[in-house]
Amino acid sequence: MNHGISILFRTIPLAMAAFCFAYGAYIFAAGTDAARLTAGPVVFYLGSICIALYCTAATIIRQIIGTYTAAAKYLFPAIGYTFAMLTLISGAFIIASHWPGALVTGHVVCGLGLITACVATAATSSTRFSLIPKNSADDSFSVNPAGFTRAESSLLIFIVSAIAAIAWVWCILLYVRGTLPAHIVAGSVMFGIACVCTSLIALVASIARQARGSYTMAEKGKWTGLVLTMGSLAFVLGLILIFAYWDHPINFVGFVLIGLALICWSISSKVILLAKIWHAPDHFRLLDPLPPMHRRGIIAGFLLVIIGILLPSDDSQSPASTSREANLNLQSQSQPQAGGNQAVPLPPITNTPTVSDADQMAPVAPEPIQDEQPDQAQTQQPAATQPYQSSSQQSAPGIEQQWRTYRIESGKTLAQLFRDHGLPATDVYAMAQVEGAGKPLSTLQSGQTVQIRQNANGVVTGLTIDTGNGQQVLFTRQSNGSFVRAR
Repeated sequence: MNHGISILFRTIPLAMAAFCFAYGAYIFAAGTDAARLTAGPVVFYLGSICIALYCTAATIIRQIIGTYTAAAKYLFPAIGYTFAMLTLISGAFIIASHWPGALVTGHVVCGLGLITACVATAATSSTRFSLIPKNSADDSFSVNPAGFTRAESSLLIFIVSAIAAIAWVWCILLYVRGTLPAHIVAGSVMFGIACVCTSLIALVASIARQARGSYTMAEKGKWTGLVLTMGSLAFVLGLILIFAYWDHPINFVGFVLIGLALICWSISSKVILLAKIWHAPDHFRLLDPLPPMHRRGIIAGFLLVIIGILLPSDDSQSPASTSREANLNLQSQSQPQAGGNQAVPLPPITNTPTVSDADQMAPVAPEPIQDEQPDQAQTQQPAATQPYQSSSQQSAPGIEQQWRTYRIESGKTLAQLFRDHGLPATDVYAMAQVEGAGKPLSTLQSGQTVQIRQNANGVVTGLTIDTGNGQQVLFTRQSNGSFVRAR
């Protein structure tokens, strides 16, 4: 390897890290969409993995070109572990915050920190990578005293195995103890991250044991099979989630898992290469260790991903259009009253709501219950009741500050109610982060009523839940887009 090529190979992961940091920061700072609070940090901390990959590449390349120093032996692993710790700390901070989507974002960022730590361990095991060709050519299969000791080799494998175990326990706790859709998303992503960390066990073990000279022929199939199995598990779970939540917003997590499965299979190429060069003959085929069924499975996986991306979306209409059509076709289950069945409008909100504002209180007067359907008066005046119509299309003054009452149907969640009425389900997840004592959002039962208030632009500004015995829980939107529980 000439010097120019070595610089190029080290520059690529650094350039990717710089791109992730810059682009992630841009996503986080740009716009007002709550989704940016998840996408921004995740993209940003992908850069930590790129930094750890740079440390691994620099460790190996410097040994190949003869520029590896004693300081570099400790510097590059230290850089990798430092970024891993910073990522984990950032993830914990995000989990403790109260911005929308913090639960999913924080856990995913922590998972990226675990992957970074595993890659940093791979960089540590590569500090004696130059011994592998010599050990491979030794037909006596003896341990090289210049390589890792048994304790050092075992410690490296233990570190990455412990990190993988933490990821698996983390995943199980999110699945078992979680009650929100966000827990399903975070737990599923952590499942894929655990598969990636487990795959890196095979890479670290292969490098460390070959550098020591204790790598056996039986380990070729063992480590290769481990990586391929992890990739297959993530891929299968991804397909299950895609089809299980086909009409649910969280079905995207299935595609995330498929992406993590592809990462596992990419790690397998390094593990297979190390297995093939170990005491290999002069001529060999790289894919010999890969069973034919696995080759076909990988090809089929790529095809399914491409098909999934190219599938047309059913959401071809805007939320406003969908809501208008639904309201025109639905009929009220309530009987019309003399004064009409529309909810009583409250005074318009001119400033950011606070707990002390008088208009923050939910309406006291009884209102007609809509079993997730508008009443007849609203059906006759669709233009005045649609949440996503612009203010120029409003026909009645003050309509934007009405409270509308809905009943939770059997088998449906609050998020589903929001989607059925053209409201953003992300608002439900944002409120769930601050639902507080009693978990009123998580414990909604069939037949309970909720009241929702919107402004002229269709933005949800308040929500109340009737918890029984004349008690209500109130959530209001703040100026930064997040919600606060007022009572």
